[in-house]
Amino acid sequence: MKVFQFRVLYRVFLLRVVDLELLSANGDTTKLLGQLAALLAGISFLFCLPLLISGGGWNERDLWIMEHLFIQTSMLTVGLFSVLSWESIFPDKRDVLVLAPLPVATPTIFIAKLAALAYALGAAIVSLNVFTGLAWPLLFSSGFAASAIRSYIAYWITMFAASAFMFFSVLTLQGIASQMLPRQLYLRVSALLQVSTFCLFLCVFFVEPTSVTESVLLNPRIHWLPTFWFFGFFQQLNGSSASIKPIFAALASRALMALIVSVLGATTTLLLSYLRTMRKIVEAPDIVPESRVVKCPNFPAHSLSGAITQFCLRTLLRSRHHRVILSFYFGVGLAVVLAYVNIFSIVEGPLRGRLSSLAAAPFLAASVLMMCVAIGGIRIVSSMPIVLQANWIFRITEFHAPSVYLASARRAFCVLGMVPVWLGSSVLFFVFWPWRLALEHLLVLGIFGMILIEACLFGFQRIPFTCAYLPGKGNLQYVFWACAFLLLPLVSAGAKVEMQVFNHPLGYGAIIMILSMTLAVARWHTKEVFRPVARMQFDEVDPPEIISLSLN
Repeated sequence: MKVFQFRVLYRVFLLRVVDLELLSANGDTTKLLGQLAALLAGISFLFCLPLLISGGGWNERDLWIMEHLFIQTSMLTVGLFSVLSWESIFPDKRDVLVLAPLPVATPTIFIAKLAALAYALGAAIVSLNVFTGLAWPLLFSSGFAASAIRSYIAYWITMFAASAFMFFSVLTLQGIASQMLPRQLYLRVSALLQVSTFCLFLCVFFVEPTSVTESVLLNPRIHWLPTFWFFGFFQQLNGSSASIKPIFAALASRALMALIVSVLGATTTLLLSYLRTMRKIVEAPDIVPESRVVKCPNFPAHSLSGAITQFCLRTLLRSRHHRVILSFYFGVGLAVVLAYVNIFSIVEGPLRGRLSSLAAAPFLAASVLMMCVAIGGIRIVSSMPIVLQANWIFRITEFHAPSVYLASARRAFCVLGMVPVWLGSSVLFFVFWPWRLALEHLLVLGIFGMILIEACLFGFQRIPFTCAYLPGKGNLQYVFWACAFLLLPLVSAGAKVEMQVFNHPLGYGAIIMILSMTLAVARWHTKEVFRPVARMQFDEVDPPEIISLSLN
């Protein structure tokens, strides 16, 4: 009986690893996991391209860099996966209300949830290392058969150990917060912890040193980075013959100690959550009282655009679900900014006095990418309703023409997506750049942001946060590869062109003219597409299975 209950709960919990609102592939979780596995396998294949191009002949220091990169990527992937499945391992009110009246033991629920999450986590690790784990360990060995087998074993043990450390560390953090804080306060702090952990993982990935040399490993500050702990752990298992082998031993001991502490911490907090707080979940309300510290600005009551903008702003401040998803996009944008700043720090010479060169192109591209991420994030979360049952309020108050609601949505996108990035970029550029060049780039950035808003409004025949949402509209693997191979090169090339025309008024004027004409055409096209619309859309429906050919 318990085995049957475990199997049923295991399948249910496996389909709830990722939030249903984030699903693609027609809302099917199994297809989503397949897409994620294919995406990670594609990244693993890209890591093997340098090996295929070079054909071997790597020195020891270059191999160290690749070893550290693989450990970094595995730890980042598992860390982000653990943050995305934040609510999947600990019991929630739905689990208690549904399973508590049934004859299901608490340990069965706990083991089923942990097994489902461990299976998804293991699939992610194997997919990310499916090609690298077969090709690269041959180079990490000395060439003999016994050494190659040892290198394979050391590689996979290190990847699973590093991934387990990240996973159990996130569980420990979440478990400590759930035990130390009251239920309502925990629900309020949980979203902040989730977003902060997400941004922390990305920032550390892009900021920590990329070169791995003896001088870097001898630096005491490096010993505080977990990725270098498991790099030393791999060297110990692989039998490194370097002159700094005692450093590897010290790093390996730290990795082993950190893994033990994280496993014990996660196990203890999980057991306490299931045995101590599971019964209190039903009694404690999930609704958190409104905070009086942060107040939304009041727009004029007679302005429809002001009312919709205020509604969107209050939605983001009050809805934990929308706030977390939007924060993920801003976290990705922040990581991109840090990556470009890290590239810029490698370039020799200060920024001032070298503006005619291309040294600051990554600095410009970072602001443009941040604008793309912010406006795209607002567009995605605005398709999800705040309260689906309450959209009738907007239905019965739809007295204005659809074009008025289009202008209101445009203003909301501008205030929530474009303005924060533009103001943050203004502070950054005015600090490091002369005021004239800063104004020139901010003008380009503002016009580009308005073009992005018009592109996001194309076909957006709804009021933000009010229309019923059907998951399954996005394809993660296609979006990822399009951004990696199309968006990043285009933005980088555009940043270089902008740097070249800063000291040429005619060239800069031509860029402004082209962007302005593009904005005018995009706005005209959006209005023309929106003109035949009679009413706003409040329910998103699937396309009909039978399509009429209109032969009559």
